Amino acid sequence: TAELAELSFSELCDLLLEVWVLERAPLVWDIDASHGRCRLGELLQELRRRSLPHPAGAEFYDAFYLVTHAMFVLNGFNSVLPRHRQDCAWAYAFLEQSLRFWLQEGLFLLQGDFHSLHMDQEHWGSESLDAIAEAVDILSGLEEDSNSELKDLLSEASAFLLSRQGEDGLFSMPKLKSARDDDIYTRIHPTWTSVAALQLDRMHGAASERSVAWVRYAESEAKRVGFAQ
Repeated sequence: TAELAELSFSELCDLLLEVWVLERAPLVWDIDASHGRCRLGELLQELRRRSLPHPAGAEFYDAFYLVTHAMFVLNGFNSVLPRHRQDCAWAYAFLEQSLRFWLQEGLFLLQGDFHSLHMDQEHWGSESLDAIAEAVDILSGLEEDSNSELKDLLSEASAFLLSRQGEDGLFSMPKLKSARDDDIYTRIHPTWTSVAALQLDRMHGAASERSVAWVRYAESEAKRVGFAQ
């Protein structure tokens, strides 16, 4: 819709999570929640319509998180696995490319090399841990295939995550001091996402009927609007 086209990637991500809660409620909690400004299919269609920026480009940060959250919504936040690359090949390719970028920037920051490529500040490296974790979390949920490059990438990224756990158990990266550092969500999110990404036995166990019901609905909406195959 025209309204969705005017929203930024960040605003679309916020709206996506709102829609996920409202449309999931009747399927999972037997709650007849009223719908928000749009339906899931419309939002996915808007995301698919847009050109995704290259790593480090304008709006890349927000576009990356919109794609990760769209994939989490489609798999019920990893409640129904495995996923299949061919169903959303364009999104998985974007996440794989993004993971390589985030990993390189995180390594550059730890090495104190802030100017190795195009970057002229510590921003990308300091934000890399959360992004690496979310990309690993999604790509690790794919059905096993013969893609050895992806396996090597996920192994390297997982080792990076493990290397960032401190003696207190929390995961973190060196960061410039900012007002966000006093926000509890900002401080806990790297650990939350890293622990989720490092669940190596994620394929075991059957999903609940309600989780399966949501994922079936989300998949049907994604296919209806051309977001997925």
